[in-house]
Amino acid sequence: MPVSAWVTPRQASQHDLSAIQRFDGTLERADWAVIKIWPKVQDPAAPNHVPPPIGRAFAQAENAAARKDYELAGMGYRRTLELAVKDCSSDLEVAPRNLYEKLESLSKTGALTRQMTEWAHIVRTIGNGSAHDQGEPSSNDIEDLAAFTRVFLEYVYTLPEKVRQRSKT
Repeated sequence: MPVSAWVTPRQASQHDLSAIQRFDGTLERADWAVIKIWPKVQDPAAPNHVPPPIGRAFAQAENAAARKDYELAGMGYRRTLELAVKDCSSDLEVAPRNLYEKLESLSKTGALTRQMTEWAHIVRTIGNGSAHDQGEPSSNDIEDLAAFTRVFLEYVYTLPEKVRQRSKT
């Protein structure tokens, strides 16, 4: 996303153009102050009704993706998925040992559709690759992981709560 910033040299007087001529594009340097950034940077938020630890993991993955830290983003989306699946599978009679088994168990019980399960396995696989030095995921991979993870959280947390609220009326 293109970003504009209003910056000013910290030490230079209004008439000192040498500070502008020396500007190397690095805003983090101590001699530049950021006055305003457009568009306003917004913290990413998880969908409604997502438990806070899971929402925090999702926001961290979103922040990593925004910074183009694709390996961290891949691990973050996988972690978000794992936390959500662990939360959803707490009612299972036999506790699955790993994320693969948890996803399959949720699919067999009907808690997840087969298509959601297949997509979740893609997130799991790309996230594992990110964690185990199997190459950096592409920006397209991360866009897909972000979109799926958001939809997964909405499917598991937001939609059921909306149905509960609607049925109360």
